[in-house]
Amino acid sequence: MRAPMTGRRSRISRGFIMLSVMWMGLGLMLAVAGFVSQSRLGALTVRAEVETLRAQELARSGLNLALAALTQQATAEGRTSAPPTALRYDLAEGRITVSIQDEAGKIDINQAPVELLRPLLQSLVQGTDAFDATNMAQAIVTTRQESGPYQGLGTLFAQFELSADTAQAMARVLTVHNYTPRIDTRSAPQAVLAAIPGLGPAEAEEIVRRRAAGASLPRLGTAAVWLAPRSGPVYRLSARAEMAGGITAEVHALVRANGLAFNSSKLRFEVLEWRTGS
Repeated sequence: MRAPMTGRRSRISRGFIMLSVMWMGLGLMLAVAGFVSQSRLGALTVRAEVETLRAQELARSGLNLALAALTQQATAEGRTSAPPTALRYDLAEGRITVSIQDEAGKIDINQAPVELLRPLLQSLVQGTDAFDATNMAQAIVTTRQESGPYQGLGTLFAQFELSADTAQAMARVLTVHNYTPRIDTRSAPQAVLAAIPGLGPAEAEEIVRRRAAGASLPRLGTAAVWLAPRSGPVYRLSARAEMAGGITAEVHALVRANGLAFNSSKLRFEVLEWRTGS
């Protein structure tokens, strides 16, 4: 009677061993699959990081190309045109787009009088009438007289507790790097031109239209006292690189031209601000 029991136990043991082997095989397969998946994910991550670094370097190259364009414009014999405002380069690695904003086309809050600040403040700060705008402009003048010049626009935004949207709009037309109360007609945004005493929205639109067409500007009348065809010395540069695979990178810089380098025809630039990202 014992032999059949032994055979039965033997069959059960073999079945248990086979089941164990199957589970071990399944576990091994899952481990291999997980390793392969992690390896692929790691490879994709490394590739994305490499492409991101390449995009960042390409964007930095865009800033160098912008500086070269500014140098070429500044050293051109008999130059009368404004610096370029946009550049684009299509390369094998990807595309670079660069914007150049001349701070001479903005109103300097450390230099502009009340009559120049008031119209712009009234047009930009929502709910502000002529009386409120005049008070704000006078407060700006008083602050710089009593506390020294503004070091940046952030101090102005905090002073009047401006919203983020209003601050962003004002940053496009105000500066602390023009260094004169006069504005470069060739690079001034339309909102700046429209706020200049003696001009209005229609005249500002006409100036921008003629400027884009390369035509001569209209007679400026009494507004001419606020205007001067003068470039720099500070420029705001933005470069965006887009790789062929779709990865992008952005670099932004505020630079000041400090004259020609000794024994060279290249401008020397000082970086005042630098940031990456949008």
